[in-house]
Amino acid sequence: LKVDIGSDVLDIVCGAKNVREGIKVCLALVGCYLPALDVTLKKSVIRGYPSSGMCCSLTELGIDKFVQSEEEQNGIVVLNDDAEIGSDPIVALGLDDYVIDISILANRPDCLSHIGLAREISALFNREMKPIKEYGINKANSLIKVNSLTPSCKKFELVEIKGDFKNMKTPASIVNYLRAVNIRSISYIVDIGNFSMSLTGQPLHMYDLDKIPTSELIVKDDFEGKFTALDQKEYEIKKGDIVISSNNVPCCLGGIMGAYFCRVDENSTHIGIEAANFSHKAIRQTSSRLGLASDSSSLFARGVNPYLTQEALNVTLSLFEGSNFEIVGSSVFDCMEEFKGSYPFSLERLNHRLGTSFTKEDINKVFDAFKLTHTDTAVDRNVYRLDLNEQCDIEEEVFRFYQDRNIPLSLDSLPITEGGYSPRQKKVLKVRQTLIEAGLDQIFTYTLLDKENDNSFRIFDKNHEIESYVLAHPLTEYHMYIRSDILSSLIATIRSNFAYKHDDLALFEISEVDAKKDGKPLAKTYLSIGLTNFIDEQGMLKREKADFFVIKGLLERVLQVLNIDSKRVSYVFTSNHNFHSYKAVDIYIGKDLIGTMGELHPKHKLKNAVVGEFDLSYLLEMKSPRLRLEEKSSYLPIRRDLSFVLLDPQIRCEQMIKEIKRAGGKIVSDVQIFDTFKKDGMVSYAFALKLVNPDKTMTDDEINAILDKIISSVTSKMKVELRK
Repeated sequence: LKVDIGSDVLDIVCGAKNVREGIKVCLALVGCYLPALDVTLKKSVIRGYPSSGMCCSLTELGIDKFVQSEEEQNGIVVLNDDAEIGSDPIVALGLDDYVIDISILANRPDCLSHIGLAREISALFNREMKPIKEYGINKANSLIKVNSLTPSCKKFELVEIKGDFKNMKTPASIVNYLRAVNIRSISYIVDIGNFSMSLTGQPLHMYDLDKIPTSELIVKDDFEGKFTALDQKEYEIKKGDIVISSNNVPCCLGGIMGAYFCRVDENSTHIGIEAANFSHKAIRQTSSRLGLASDSSSLFARGVNPYLTQEALNVTLSLFEGSNFEIVGSSVFDCMEEFKGSYPFSLERLNHRLGTSFTKEDINKVFDAFKLTHTDTAVDRNVYRLDLNEQCDIEEEVFRFYQDRNIPLSLDSLPITEGGYSPRQKKVLKVRQTLIEAGLDQIFTYTLLDKENDNSFRIFDKNHEIESYVLAHPLTEYHMYIRSDILSSLIATIRSNFAYKHDDLALFEISEVDAKKDGKPLAKTYLSIGLTNFIDEQGMLKREKADFFVIKGLLERVLQVLNIDSKRVSYVFTSNHNFHSYKAVDIYIGKDLIGTMGELHPKHKLKNAVVGEFDLSYLLEMKSPRLRLEEKSSYLPIRRDLSFVLLDPQIRCEQMIKEIKRAGGKIVSDVQIFDTFKKDGMVSYAFALKLVNPDKTMTDDEINAILDKIISSVTSKMKVELRK
């Protein structure tokens, strides 16, 4: 090629299909560095012909292929005839613009559009905003009727237009804008819709009305079947997905993407422009389930003003003014509540809260800037600012409007309160600290479970009355249920540690659980404890084997720190199929079940694991007696040991301890079991008794008399005998 660069004519080798005589191109000269290719051009010889540069495509200039048309991807850039030779190609391409990235707060989705942001700038900088042209689209009724059969769509507007758009090209300014915000130019009609969506923040959809089955569009959420979207992929539609259908044929997946069969193209002459408002929750769920997202679904997820659909349609029609089109009519479904109402306002309160001295005239300037209708005591809601609903919202706007003023931040009028734990929180912290001091490690497990694990233990659901909450849209089937007990999570943690050969464990968890009982919310705090193999490892010293009595001792420590008398607690062999029949017990205070503890059933294949789950919320709510201080005896306690052989294996150690204390009276200050002996079916318990008289030193005769009384009482009331 012979290429004129203004100051010279260069030889350039180019193989592009769209190269022809007389066109203006983007030329990279020798020495030019192209970042997209990471290449610095050199003078070279290509197939025997010298080349002093390169005619560039958009890709070689660094423009993403995603925003290029198929023609642009397969050829070099062809500039307009009025492009000046030798000028900067960025200017010639219309890319010499700024893209401003603005962080928008969650309560200001109105600023996600150009017009919404223009209103904000107009208010803050006292500039008049150009009015939006009205087209009177409600004056004629469209032949296409619209309706909604779902509460997920309360507003649906359709404008019907006709025109010959076949030879219409999207203006370069719109193409460059779409490209700057990473939207690909597709066709004149589609580009107008995408550009209008960016201007107004209202998602739009275009239908080729000659392709839909009937003259009616119905919004529903009970359709089930296949749907081929504009990306030519097939999706499975389920109940709950918003679908716009005609004769029960899905024409659009509401708020996400249209159907391929009724898409607009260069031959479309009969167009339906849709502006609707859909439930952001339903769109988010459908988009997540199908893995299908679009600019439209992103806007709906953030929030779209349902009262500005007609404004968006007027803006869209104004963009068609360069073409020969006519408005046939419009059709509207609208069951939105009328936008009205006001909220109280007080200038005195505003100044008090902001620590300012604004006058009425100062505040009126703010109201006028943001186009807010008001009186001295009330402000009307504004259709363009749905985030302004109470006085504190106005105070924020005043603060922003007058941010250049030195507004004093007076904190001296704010009361200072001292923080602290509630009585309940203090008790929980005591329990936590007690278990940590006993050598246990606290764990925190995941709240969500699968169905099998959620139903696995249910210690406090003997009558099957508790129902777990189920997530409507879980991430996976293994995280569907909000747990109603925490023991299953503890067991899973033990199992996971066993897999890594971590066998000596002493764990506990304190966690809230939420469920339903008889249809009513049930909130509880549970404590779970898990011990395996050996605990309290002390180097060469003997380690303590984890068994039933160790976990029972931990429970008694918890009761002690909560000031609950262990005499109130009773133990009954459990019938829970997850525990060993004769090595686990249900724990009661009165008739109330407060927990279950003991060895796991062998079916769990967790050898030497002792676990328990306790209703900590019940224990926290118990009324504890006042602590009474007693003078410590100045006389040393005397220890005596008694051993009993059980004639009935059903007799529990706890029953015997209670009887020993009852028979011994105040003289018996403490009773501890220190040995169990089992051989050939015989079981015996050995107890250590501490005897002390606060008034004197006891003689042997007095001690023996008390022991005889204890032995007589225990052997007469229980099927046991003294072991000699």
